[in-house]
Amino acid sequence: MKKILPFFLLLCFVFCAQFAFAESAACKIADRLAKDARSEFAIDKRKGLALFIKAQETCPSKFIHNWNLGSAYRFYGDPKQAAVYLRKAVKLAPDNAKVWNALAWVTLDGRKADAKGLQYARKAKSLDSENPAIQDTLLRALIVSGKLDKAFSEAVKTSKKWPDDEQLGLRVKDIEKKYLAQLILMAKIKPNEALNGLKLLDDSPKAAEARCLILEKQGKTLEALKLSGKSSKRFGVEYPPINNMFDELMNNYIRARYSQFRRGGTNDKFAAIEDIKVMLERHFPGNVALEKADKDMWTAIKGEANLPAPPPKRAAIAVAGGDSVDNLLDGLRNGKTVGLGAGATLVSDVDKNIPKGTDKRPDAVAVIIGNKNYARYGNGIPDVRYAARDAGFIKKYLVTTFGYNPDNIIYITDATRGSLNTVFGSRGRRGKLHNMIKPGKSDVFIYYSGHGAPDMETGKPYLVPVDADVNYIANNGYSMQEFYANLAKLKAAKLTVVMDACFSGGFSEGTLIKGRRLIKPKINKSAMNISSRTVLFASSDAAQVSHWYPDKGHGLYTYFFLKGVAGAADSNKDKEITVKELTNYLKENVPVVARRISNGDQDPVTTVGADSEKVMVRFGKKKWRLFKSTDD
Repeated sequence: MKKILPFFLLLCFVFCAQFAFAESAACKIADRLAKDARSEFAIDKRKGLALFIKAQETCPSKFIHNWNLGSAYRFYGDPKQAAVYLRKAVKLAPDNAKVWNALAWVTLDGRKADAKGLQYARKAKSLDSENPAIQDTLLRALIVSGKLDKAFSEAVKTSKKWPDDEQLGLRVKDIEKKYLAQLILMAKIKPNEALNGLKLLDDSPKAAEARCLILEKQGKTLEALKLSGKSSKRFGVEYPPINNMFDELMNNYIRARYSQFRRGGTNDKFAAIEDIKVMLERHFPGNVALEKADKDMWTAIKGEANLPAPPPKRAAIAVAGGDSVDNLLDGLRNGKTVGLGAGATLVSDVDKNIPKGTDKRPDAVAVIIGNKNYARYGNGIPDVRYAARDAGFIKKYLVTTFGYNPDNIIYITDATRGSLNTVFGSRGRRGKLHNMIKPGKSDVFIYYSGHGAPDMETGKPYLVPVDADVNYIANNGYSMQEFYANLAKLKAAKLTVVMDACFSGGFSEGTLIKGRRLIKPKINKSAMNISSRTVLFASSDAAQVSHWYPDKGHGLYTYFFLKGVAGAADSNKDKEITVKELTNYLKENVPVVARRISNGDQDPVTTVGADSEKVMVRFGKKKWRLFKSTDD
């Protein structure tokens, strides 16, 4: 036995040595394959990936080849396959923070992102807490996992540690916005918890506004007033709506005291006067509204006069490029949990994953107008609920999908008559749009969301500025005839006009002029001067109303316009959206949904100067995967 054992060990050594030598030789070949793969991948990802696969199969026990293949799959767009090989890589190098970070990232990219992504991100952070890329992945993992409170806490540390990192800065802002939205949603059910969270968002003017509104609804008026006063001084320049918050809250308080005073009982009268006196002397000395209320109540007591309450005030709520937080704040003001409408989601499908087009239009010029806030001007015109939000997303699509330069976009919320004259020009005078165009080179895109109205005497249609009076629209509106005449003078290469407005005298919730029925406006088609380079998209036919789509937080027409250009209108799947395809898509979808949500008609109209096959947006050639995911 003693003689046999050494012989067996010798035989094993020879065999193992030969195996190790063979493996070493194979890995050298794999190294050469990987070197070629890196060069090839930069030119042709498909061919490069095939070489990385061959290298890993040739030497599967070596860390670098699993890492290479996992990374290649990641950049090839297949996170599921990437995760397979990155898991093998971390087994071979368990202390490598970058591999754990990459594994976390592709897990979060997967269609079924789960808690493992956060687990991997935390492991990477434990191995390297000084790498900003690893910190970015951790923040993303916390968001995906729905742990927004922890994400915000981590974001605060991130801002202090990496104050100049641009990517982390964007991530932190995204977290703050999402956390703010979550807290506002929480306010109706858990107001105190929401207030505690909002206090942490100390640098956010919208958080301050939300706190004021929640405090008032809790009956903590004095606290709300003091906070609104401080917030106005701190944020008033960057966020004008906060400037009106104090006046609105004070007005609400005084109206409540007037109501208390008028209930008739002696105790009610004295209590109301005492409350006003305390507020005036102790907290807000010199406040004109309180002084007037105090004087009115004493006069009423002495003369036993009837005391009318002052008219209500509303804080200005228009914010350029309105988003989900703005809609939630609007909901708080109106006593709702969500300001998007019953059954609405916080973000609709067209608001996220905005597709990137392949065309670049450096000379193109756009005008985007979202007229939302009419009521504040006191002319009896109702607000257009989603106009500012629609305008904000049209701008995002123009930049991302259409390829417009943001510097070439004239973006206006709540346009007055003066604003419209400045942009489009008045009779005999050119506007700002004319001066921005390069003759024959600039495509022009115009979007308007707001009210339109007819002159009730002549039937001529007008755009309705926010400061207009529809009873005298011929005097203070912007004539559509003048609008088209000025556009005809532009020397644009192509002209696209999108009108999400109706000119029948109605809107989604009634009529603009009390006691007047809807009429069919008289449109002078010769004045429109639709040339071969012009396309006009109108949200509804002449005598119809353009509806809102509360479940999506958009105007009905704008929602389907965005959805169409995002790819839904691509009927032949050639990665291009033509005017004809978009027109057909709008005609197929808008009328059906309009009847469902309002029992009314809305038939979109597209007027094309010549070529209906004109391509509006392109997304490039379809990228095929080498391996089809089982989730597809």
